[in-house]
Amino acid sequence: MRNFKIEVCTDNLSQGTDHVLAKLQEEFSEIKIVPYRCVSYCHQCFRVPFVLFNEQLIEASQPDNLYMMLRERLRIERDVSQSNEQEF
Repeated sequence: MRNFKIEVCTDNLSQGTDHVLAKLQEEFSEIKIVPYRCVSYCHQCFRVPFVLFNEQLIEASQPDNLYMMLRERLRIERDVSQSNEQEF
């Protein structure tokens, strides 16, 4: 099974991102959360919750919205990955 990488700025955890990641990690064992001091999105960091999902910026106005967006994205990616594995 494929692993999915979520990068997070530690300064953004106070935006509720910490709770989002904790919930996702319970639901998706295949995610790898990588905390960094800075991920070079300073203009976002103190305004909204965000992460880099497989190097793509995912942001939302509220932590719950970020959770829903990431959960949906992870489900799709996991389904595609499992589908590809079954073909081989």
